[in-house]
Amino acid sequence: MQRERELRLRMYPSAAEAVRGILDRSDLLWSRRPEHPEFLRVRLGLGTIVPSTTVAQLRPNGVPEFLSEARAVASEHGVRAAGGCSDRRPAVGIGVCGGSSQLDGVARAVLAQIVGLHSPADVVVACLTSVRHRGRWEWLQWLPHCDSPQSPLQGQHLSADPGTGSMLLAQLEELLDARDGQTARPRGPALGDEDDPVLPSVVLVVADTTVNAPGRSGVGGVLDNIRVVRLNRPSRCPDD
Repeated sequence: MQRERELRLRMYPSAAEAVRGILDRSDLLWSRRPEHPEFLRVRLGLGTIVPSTTVAQLRPNGVPEFLSEARAVASEHGVRAAGGCSDRRPAVGIGVCGGSSQLDGVARAVLAQIVGLHSPADVVVACLTSVRHRGRWEWLQWLPHCDSPQSPLQGQHLSADPGTGSMLLAQLEELLDARDGQTARPRGPALGDEDDPVLPSVVLVVADTTVNAPGRSGVGGVLDNIRVVRLNRPSRCPDD
């Protein structure tokens, strides 16, 4: 169990480790590839998880002392203090709620893992927010993932007003329609029953869009909030 715990922690490094990899330009920087099973999976915390190996059915006529030890191992049922991660397929929306200080910290931790572990050639980041909260997300403009030559999005990837927000939202909808049913050429080792992602994958940050123009058709209105929710439909595109 200890060995698997160490393996899981290496597979899903913490946000602090991802940031350290960026600052040190270590081998961890942009080390995730689309063919890796952990691609676009992020650590959400530490806890007890189901181990990848299980104890076989115990024989009742075994050596008592060994049987007792085997029962003790089987009773653990999980790997403790291991990294619990999000799933990347089908499309997954990670919701974060709470006070602004806690919310921003968790959101930044998730994004730090995404941009620190994934190349801007494979993952693009976009953001829809409000004028009031623009300052909280301006730091995204310095990320190469928001200005990647491989990005399928044109123009600004960061929006804090209804005008640019509507244009960005329309581009995302067009991208989903274009990718609907599209498959990617396999790369690297097989990922089991999972499909290879259509690249680059797009990570969209949606932060407090409702204060821009309540009730209007621009970003922040009821109509556009519904459109934003529909972007996360797995049936349309499994990776964005």
